[in-house]
Amino acid sequence: MFSPNDDPGGRETESAEAKHLHSNSPDVARPSDLERASVSLCKLNRSPSTSAVAENATSPQTPRLGPPPPPPKIRLLVSVRNLEEAKVAIAGGVRLVDLKEPSKGSLAPTSPDIWRSVSEFVTQDAGDHNCAGIDLSIALGEPDTAVKFADQVPRTVRFAKAGLSGLDSAEAVLKFWRLLRAQLPAPVTLVAVAYADYQVAGTLSPEQVAQLALQFGLRHVLIDTFEKSGGSSLKQLGRQRLGEFAVAAQTLGIWWALAGSIDRQETQSLLKDQVWPDCIAVRGAVCEGDRAGTISPGRLVGWTSMLNNS
Repeated sequence: MFSPNDDPGGRETESAEAKHLHSNSPDVARPSDLERASVSLCKLNRSPSTSAVAENATSPQTPRLGPPPPPPKIRLLVSVRNLEEAKVAIAGGVRLVDLKEPSKGSLAPTSPDIWRSVSEFVTQDAGDHNCAGIDLSIALGEPDTAVKFADQVPRTVRFAKAGLSGLDSAEAVLKFWRLLRAQLPAPVTLVAVAYADYQVAGTLSPEQVAQLALQFGLRHVLIDTFEKSGGSSLKQLGRQRLGEFAVAAQTLGIWWALAGSIDRQETQSLLKDQVWPDCIAVRGAVCEGDRAGTISPGRLVGWTSMLNNS
């Protein structure tokens, strides 16, 4: 088992908090973190029955493990497929822009040429395009493609993420993350991806992924769906399970994003029930038609307004 203290690349003298926010280097995980992870996340690691999921998805109350934390400032991530869509998203007030090709899978990568063009547009902006404070995210695909492309991610990118489909053991996941971290530029933060429909993807549960991420020194987790035809992350996991994950993540210092065909109505319902991810990630919900359509400026305004006023 990989120890979070085994960092083959060495560590600089910056604080652990700064490191996990701005680098893919592993954090120095305190023993108390891992002890609490074992208690908080392992007890959540279960596969509820279909009827339980359905009941949780419609339950008006989410049992909490303690006093509710204060609501965070929830960021909106919008996935775009090219520079033109990135410009629309930025003009619509989106400050976290993700690059992926939605017609080819949940986390299918666009071309490295598009990564570079969007990165150059954002970093070379002189104030003409409202790019100040923009963070870029890159989808690398699943294990068979991610390692091939990781070393081409621009150093100016903030986040990189790759799916874990087919990796059904802790050892396989940790080996994959080691390979990715060795390939990614040092400033890029590696995000641990968990699938709500993990059985379909043939991988570990969100709770298991989060626990491994802590052990490995990763503090950013994305919950997504592998198959887009099977329903949203909320429908897959249920309101109670997502609520328990949110509380454990807040307690353990995990920054987490919720994606997976989440619509505005579901998001408003989750926020009302104090299920507060740090980030909501969308694609189809801000497109004309389905997720393969084009970005709609009007829908962007609806989402940014909702989260700004939440």
